[in-house]
Amino acid sequence: MDKYFVISSVENLENHYAIKQIETNDNLNLNSKEILFDIDGVRLLYFGKEEELSHRFEKVDFFLKKFKSKLNKNIYKVDLMTALGRLAYGNKVIFLDKSITENELFKAVNIEKIRQEKFTSHTEITGNSRLKILKKYEAIEKKWLSYWKDSRTRLTAFYEKHPLPQEKNYLRSGLSSLLFGNFDKSTYDEDRSSQYKKFEWLCTKIAVEAEELPIDFSYECPQECGEKIDYLINFEHEKERMVYLDEDFPHGIYKRLYDIRGTCPECGFFLIPFPEDEYTCIFRNYVPEIIHYTIKGLIKNSIAYAIELKLYGVKK
Repeated sequence: MDKYFVISSVENLENHYAIKQIETNDNLNLNSKEILFDIDGVRLLYFGKEEELSHRFEKVDFFLKKFKSKLNKNIYKVDLMTALGRLAYGNKVIFLDKSITENELFKAVNIEKIRQEKFTSHTEITGNSRLKILKKYEAIEKKWLSYWKDSRTRLTAFYEKHPLPQEKNYLRSGLSSLLFGNFDKSTYDEDRSSQYKKFEWLCTKIAVEAEELPIDFSYECPQECGEKIDYLINFEHEKERMVYLDEDFPHGIYKRLYDIRGTCPECGFFLIPFPEDEYTCIFRNYVPEIIHYTIKGLIKNSIAYAIELKLYGVKK
C-alpha cells in the first residue's frame, strides 16, 4: 500500500495548512479526488509519494500530536518549511507550487534529514531527567512486585480454605477396609478434582488481573521540547530463565533489565542503559498468550508449588 502526502494553503489563515496523508493501492495524480480537501479557499502547494517507509512513524507522529488544530481535522498550525521538510523528506515530488522554489525545498528537506539522523542512534538520558524517569519506572516495578506478593497471599488463603487432599485421609478401616480396600480412591479423586478446578479458576483470575498493570509509561522529553513521549521498559523475554533475587519473595519472577527507551518525534531516540546485574519483575502482559501461559504458569508452578511444598512436603 502506497502513502501520499498533501499540503494546501488555507485562505486567510497564516501559518495554517491543510495537510493529510493518504494510504491507497491506487496510483494517485493531480486529478485524483483523494487529494482534495473539503475546505473552502485552499490551494495545493505540495503533493508527494513516500518512498522511504522507515521514516513513516516520525511523519505521522508529527502531525497527530504536536501541530493539530481545532479548526478542522485536516488543518495544522505549523510553518510551511517545517511541514514541507517533514513531508517531502524521502518522498518523490509529484507537484510543487511555483511559489516554493527548488532551493527552499532542498533547504527544508536537508533540515529534516539532520533531524532524522537523531533517530538512528540513541542519546543517553542523564541528570534530573534520568532521576525523574527512573522514579516513574520504580513505581511500575513496585506495582508488579505487590502483584506477585498479593498472588502468594491469595494462594495461601486458598489452601487454608481448600487444602490439598492427602491420601492418608482417605484410608478405610474396619469392615469397610475388608470390603472395599484400604484406600478410598474414588472419593479422593473426586475431592482432588474439585480442589484442582477451584485452584485453576483462582490462578486464571490472578493471571488475567495482570492485564491492568502497566509495563510502560509516558513522560516529558528529556530535552524539554514540550513533547510527552512513551517510554518502553526493555527487558529479557519471559521465555528465558527466571531468577531468584528477593529473600522475602523467593520465586522466579525476575529477568534481566536492559534499558528504558523513548523516542521523541522532535528530538530523537533516548535511552537509560542498565548494568548486567540489573533485574526487573515487570512482565509483558499485553498478549493473552503471555497472561495464560507465562504469568499463570509462574503463579501455578512457582508460587503455588512453593506453598504446597511448604504445607505438604509434596509436589503437585
